[in-house]
Amino acid sequence: MRPISFPQLEPNVNILHTWLMFESLGHVLVKHRKSAVILFVVGILVAGGFGSLIFNRLDSGGYSNPNSDSYKVYEYLRDVLKVQDPSVAVVLDAGDRSV
Repeated sequence: MRPISFPQLEPNVNILHTWLMFESLGHVLVKHRKSAVILFVVGILVAGGFGSLIFNRLDSGGYSNPNSDSYKVYEYLRDVLKVQDPSVAVVLDAGDRSV
């Protein structure tokens, strides 16, 4: 019976490089901690400003397409059942069983 030989693994240089990158980033952040906090807060405020502008571009989830099933259910709920703003519509298919 021959012994199994495994290839020698070389040390991963990328892990060392990543560690050094985060270490130097930590040194920079500690050195300029007030500026880093101010930049973080400004970044959050700018992201919130851009995020609030996106709401008028969002679609209504299929109600605007007259050929979709959800729009047909919306019309049925609005016209037949007189539900003004349906939040949830549940569809049940019992198959051969009576409900």
